[in-house]
Amino acid sequence: MRFSLLKSVVAALAVCSQTAFGQITPAQVVDNIEALTTKSQALQAPAQRISIINGPLIVVGLGPFPALITGFTDIVSTATVAISQMQGMADVPAGPPSDAIFDAFREFVRVHQVLLNILIGKAGLFNTVPIIGQPVAAVLRSIEKVVDTAAFMLIDAVESRAEDLQSQAQSLKGTITVAIGSYEGLNVSKAQFDKLVKETPYVVVDFYADWCGPCKQMAPLFQQLSETAAEIESVKFLKVDTEANSDVAAAHQVTALPTFMVFKNGKVLEKIQGADPRKLQSVVQRLAAEVLAGGGASGGASSSGSGSGSGSGGVWKGAELPRGYQDITDQIEPKGCELLNADDDAGSVRVLFDGSKPSALDKKEGVKDWVESGEDDQLLLFMPFQAMLKLHTLHITSLPPSDDNDEDAPMRPRTIHLYTNKPHNLDFAEADDTPPTQVIELSEKDWNASGTANVSLRYVKFQNITSLVLYVVNGDGDGDKVRLDRVRLVGDSGEKREMGKLEKIGDEPGE
Repeated sequence: MRFSLLKSVVAALAVCSQTAFGQITPAQVVDNIEALTTKSQALQAPAQRISIINGPLIVVGLGPFPALITGFTDIVSTATVAISQMQGMADVPAGPPSDAIFDAFREFVRVHQVLLNILIGKAGLFNTVPIIGQPVAAVLRSIEKVVDTAAFMLIDAVESRAEDLQSQAQSLKGTITVAIGSYEGLNVSKAQFDKLVKETPYVVVDFYADWCGPCKQMAPLFQQLSETAAEIESVKFLKVDTEANSDVAAAHQVTALPTFMVFKNGKVLEKIQGADPRKLQSVVQRLAAEVLAGGGASGGASSSGSGSGSGSGGVWKGAELPRGYQDITDQIEPKGCELLNADDDAGSVRVLFDGSKPSALDKKEGVKDWVESGEDDQLLLFMPFQAMLKLHTLHITSLPPSDDNDEDAPMRPRTIHLYTNKPHNLDFAEADDTPPTQVIELSEKDWNASGTANVSLRYVKFQNITSLVLYVVNGDGDGDKVRLDRVRLVGDSGEKREMGKLEKIGDEPGE
């Protein structure tokens, strides 16, 4: 199977090299979508052949599941090529070109949903064969990621049909989510359950029943929490159908539904009875913070939505990381950073990239780990990178004092302009005269409980980035100053580049 994947990737790269970067036409976009539709259509037949007899043969590489996984992997490879070809794609004019792209995408969604619904229907056959679940769920997650990215790029380029495309994309995402949940939630026997909780450092279990209304209400939150912790190898999420696994439920004295239990090294750490979303979320957030703070995670990790947890290696994160992307703030070259109009009485520019929790959240006094503007409510931050980056999201944290009587209190940013691939910082006049790569407008609702705004970038505009200028144009209020506590970058990093080619310009030599 690995050899087949390698061949498909090599073939994909060969196709990619035949199309000039950013020169793809609407007709070629339609061709790419139709190719994906054809591949999805071809997988419906092997999916229909899945049975309780041939399904378990996956353990020896036989039966329909290996072919399906290979087929899905081929779809991922083909979609990845299509995505690379669409980078830098010009906006598609309204009319027949936009309509053709929408029609092709709608047909792909229809065909792919048929395939996914077949898989969802077959999942119930394997409640006693949970080994099937994870490889199928894993490849479906890969499908989910490329579909999300491709849909985002289409929505960005085909403005006249953006709402229609978004509606189709959301519909498909919903079906993919159900399919992933169907295979991740395959039931286990008591022996398998006991083995899992004993051999896995942390296990979060949802005891449910299909007839239970509150269980269904809690299911989306449980799914969301499991996705948040998907990359933490020492934490597993498991759903147990109490009807099909009454012995497991009885052994753990499950008397109310839903019941959520957290196991640590085989022993019950927490037990939540009933539909209590806040308590479940709080327990999982504390668990993630404990695991990450103790070095129990392997690979990247997402913080809690409330921003109270730590990130990988003890790095504080103020907002949840998008699935499939990582914190790449460490790719900033600190020596080349520059902050204009900063108040000297506040912190230096480097505090913005500090991995510690902002002191304002712990109400620590005497620590100035933030920056403020000086003469007015504007800041210009230049960030050069050690590698060529693909930026997906910015996490901007601002924690001004909450004293309403302090007329000199700084404000949070309201309008931010972003500029990419500048060899040095801009001055304010130059920034005002330069068209930004993206304009960000923030309001009170955009800041979470940790004072962090989760800013989604127009992904197609932030590919192959070597530097970023962040221009705080104004603050949200009538004050004279603006404050920043942290800036985190989220995306993918590439090969390191030669930092000696960076140019930093000041008014005087040595600045």
